[in-house]
Amino acid sequence: MSEAVRKLAARVLRAEIAARRPRDVSVVEDVLAPRLRLDPASGDFYVVDTAGTRDDSKTLETLLNEVVSVRPELFGDPTPRRSGRSDNPFAAGPGFNLTKAMALMKSDPDTARRLEAEAQERK
Repeated sequence: MSEAVRKLAARVLRAEIAARRPRDVSVVEDVLAPRLRLDPASGDFYVVDTAGTRDDSKTLETLLNEVVSVRPELFGDPTPRRSGRSDNPFAAGPGFNLTKAMALMKSDPDTARRLEAEAQERK
């Protein structure tokens, strides 16, 4: 596999991580590294289990979603909010909105779980 393909794959991975708003892209890369491999024939990523065996039931996207839900502390705004209003519909206070929370659960369950976990941490 050429160096150009490897560099492109690294840029794609960083973009996929960045789309999930991590606090530090490098830390998330380090978390993913033991579970990701690059197929030399196709240049695509594939997921391996903890023993290093290829796991075709998972994709890069499902692995990233798993990391977001299992390690939510790696994602989100690194600076604490100073205003009393929160955009989190699960958070207690003036931002609490059960209707928005349930709609988010249906439309984007991964984000909903992350926001719910953040709201629990702030209690």
